[in-house]
Amino acid sequence: MKDYEEGDPYTYENKERIAFLIEKGYLEKKNKQPPQAKSNPEIKHTGGGWYELPDGKKVKGKANALKALESGV
Repeated sequence: MKDYEEGDPYTYENKERIAFLIEKGYLEKKNKQPPQAKSNPEIKHTGGGWYELPDGKKVKGKANALKALESGV
């Protein structure tokens, strides 16, 4: 017997058993769509590796843009 943590995948050959566990709330159906990338609405990618900050300044590289955003520059 194995203990499962929340988020662990669970497979079982008996589809009725899976349906029962979903109905009772023990399992959730797997979302077949890949998770969407989290975007940062405060910066805007303008192309060529350049990002525009909310104040209109442009910064080369996403990491630099995020750092500038955090530091308030």
